[in-house]
Amino acid sequence: MEKDPARATYAEKVTDWIVQAESVAGLAKLTGGVSHPYRRKWRGERSAHPLKAVAVAGGWSDVSTMLRCYDQPDHAAVLAVTSETNRRREQAPHAVESDNEIDQVRGA
Repeated sequence: MEKDPARATYAEKVTDWIVQAESVAGLAKLTGGVSHPYRRKWRGERSAHPLKAVAVAGGWSDVSTMLRCYDQPDHAAVLAVTSETNRRREQAPHAVESDNEIDQVRGA
């Protein structure tokens, strides 16, 4: 059977590759599955990027699956949310509606 690089491989094959790579590298099996811990780490390292862009780049078919299964904040992120305040403005900033207003904002 000829290999087709445009076709996805079987999940079992990817699992075999990961297990073999961990073994060769002398790494212990991670808790939480075979590929899922790596996908969670990959997602976590990209938490500052737009959700949709991360989902597309990571191969998720939709953002909700990525958020439900792979979006797990670390302790530092939780601490930042609970200790840093970023107050909302009482009133939304004025929307710029014309080129003249843009020039005025720029000071031109």
